[in-house]
Amino acid sequence: FADAPGWQNPFSYTDLDADAARINAVTRELADRADPEEVFVRADANTGWESYERAGRAIDRIERQAFVEYYEQPVAADAVGDLRSLRTVRGVPVFADEAIHDAADVRELTREPAAVSGVCAKLAKAGSLTEIVRMGELAADAGLPVTLVSAFETSLGVAANLHVASVLPTLSSAAELGANLIAEDPVDRPIERAPDTPVPDGPGLGVELDDALFD
Repeated sequence: FADAPGWQNPFSYTDLDADAARINAVTRELADRADPEEVFVRADANTGWESYERAGRAIDRIERQAFVEYYEQPVAADAVGDLRSLRTVRGVPVFADEAIHDAADVRELTREPAAVSGVCAKLAKAGSLTEIVRMGELAADAGLPVTLVSAFETSLGVAANLHVASVLPTLSSAAELGANLIAEDPVDRPIERAPDTPVPDGPGLGVELDDALFD
């Protein structure tokens, strides 16, 4: 999709001052209430900081780095060298998202010195349970954690991701799973977004389709 003719990334060339101000506003609230070892944020630039230089300028504006667990895809998807420099030169924790689609991408990004501190994996992009598990195993081989993400899926997708999470060797502090952003969920009992969500233990994925779908 991102390579389609005429497509433009809506997050490109964002206002660095505005981005940093939003992050600082969140961490300012946290600083009054919590310890950075217990509560943290993930700053997702969605490739909008574009390059090593712009990402560095944005990060320099962020006042409470201790509260930032990692910066997610701060640079363009194909700017692997910039990701690697942020991690190895500046010591910035960076996770890849838009740069990750399959096991081959994970293998490239974790090649020493690794370009990332971890990876975000999405079943919708991986295309199969086998591929996303392989991606997680390759990250684990490099000693890196995985954040599973399914923010815009139904409970079917969330259930599949929960099963994947149960077998991956290395996970980040939390997965980003939930079906509450869609208007209709095709299962009889939707999986709610919660701090702790058990792996469904029923047949198959552990969720059942709503009977109304077959009326």
